[in-house]
Amino acid sequence: MSHEEGPVARGKRILDRLDAEEKETAKKFDPVRLIEDIERVHVISDSVLGEVKFTPLTTKDLFELNKIEGEYERTTELFYRLLRKAYPQLKGPEDIGKLPGDKLTRLSELLNSKENFFQIPRKFQRGSNAATSPST
Repeated sequence: MSHEEGPVARGKRILDRLDAEEKETAKKFDPVRLIEDIERVHVISDSVLGEVKFTPLTTKDLFELNKIEGEYERTTELFYRLLRKAYPQLKGPEDIGKLPGDKLTRLSELLNSKENFFQIPRKFQRGSNAATSPST
């Protein structure tokens, strides 16, 4: 009695192989592919905001944002740069300032989430705090 592979088992095997190939491809650094990807509009589904479209920040964006002094100005520019390609009707950072605060806060939480944390820059504190030795 020969054991022939059924369609479900065959489909699973094919999907597993494709998944392994994609993971292997993802391990390879390809700057051209990264540049193409950054131009692509990314979509996140959120239970509060619905479908959110954005493009990741570029290295140039990060350096330009670093030059902006005020917190409000930097925040509105940051979100404008994230959203401008996906929502071309936005005229500038001043439009971001018109958004309801609770929605912008949720958008910040969403883009700062574990899955998307590379999309917007974080301020890192340089150095470390002095450790205290336990009392003996």
